[in-house]
Amino acid sequence: MTEFKQHKILIVDDKKENLISLAATLKKDGFITDSALSAREALELILKNKYGLFILDVQMPEMGGFELADLLKGNSKTKDIPLIFLSANATTKDFTRTGHELGALDFLIKPVDNTLLYYKVQNLLKLHDSTVLLENANKALEKKAAMARISYEDLYYSLVQEIFLINKSGIVISINRTGVLIDGVDSKNLLYHPYSKSTFLSEILGKEINILQLFSEQNKKDKKIEFEGKKADKSVFYGEATLTLVLVETRFNLQVSISDITEKKINEKKIRFEKDKFESVVNSINDGLFQDDLNGTVIYANKRFLDIFGFKESDIGKITISDFADRASYPIMKERHDQRVSGKNVQELIEYIGVRKDGSKLWIESKVTLVKMEGIITGTQSIVRDITKRK
Repeated sequence: MTEFKQHKILIVDDKKENLISLAATLKKDGFITDSALSAREALELILKNKYGLFILDVQMPEMGGFELADLLKGNSKTKDIPLIFLSANATTKDFTRTGHELGALDFLIKPVDNTLLYYKVQNLLKLHDSTVLLENANKALEKKAAMARISYEDLYYSLVQEIFLINKSGIVISINRTGVLIDGVDSKNLLYHPYSKSTFLSEILGKEINILQLFSEQNKKDKKIEFEGKKADKSVFYGEATLTLVLVETRFNLQVSISDITEKKINEKKIRFEKDKFESVVNSINDGLFQDDLNGTVIYANKRFLDIFGFKESDIGKITISDFADRASYPIMKERHDQRVSGKNVQELIEYIGVRKDGSKLWIESKVTLVKMEGIITGTQSIVRDITKRK
């Protein structure tokens, strides 16, 4: 089994048929799932099990998905687990803002597209897996430090980091290592000599920071410098140098701590990669999608919609139906929009002549549905497709 698929998924929905459908789809793709018909049942399962992803229905009796998410984010055990919200209605701007404030990384509209579900679940579980790996590595380090229980001096000479103490004249007066150091220099050839004898230290202190300036800024915080270097065996590694002014026998000295952060950087890159891939999947949907408010102003649009009509993301919140429907189509579309948001039954699937931002025209097929929040109509959602070639 792929490692990220070992993390269980908890699906919460008050409709049994929805649970069965989602669980069957995910299990077919190799994911492990648990199901709950209510928030209370979900909390009982969470007390007994570990999960890597929560899929929560927003509208449930007694306690909805938003309320459940608020509880989960307040619990140390579940606060960092990714969330997907399910909704039978399209998401409005306020809806998505509330969801993101509660930790949602994505939303799915019912009926759920199985392909989209697979990619969203896969990417979020991979992201969670990378986060767990990083947390476990940090906990292991913290545990070692907590169990050491040795004096400061012993700790100083046993730390993983190489630590150099440099006085105001640039002389290395202490090193917590004997023998060959990380950059190949023997510690005995550097101790009580200018730090410039180490190419390694010279590059960090000479290129990045004026050592005398540091001593004139005694009240400032530690300085951290990340760098890419080579070890004595010529292998490349990522390092972090922490520069701290420390008081030793009434005199300030510069302490330079060198840490190998290669594993940390690799995990960070892995997390960034999974996030980028996740965003790429969301924006790869073939159909355009937008939502408008009661007045017909577009309050949300995906990348495909913007591409079809030539708009920019900055146009969202400014454009209305009149900006992408031609003169003949606009009055009909506006009338249908007003009828729809007033609660009247209006044909969902329509074709009309659209207008791009540059003035060129195209044929559009659009499926329009109402957007409701807690039973109140707040606007419409449209899935649009360029059918110019077909016409």
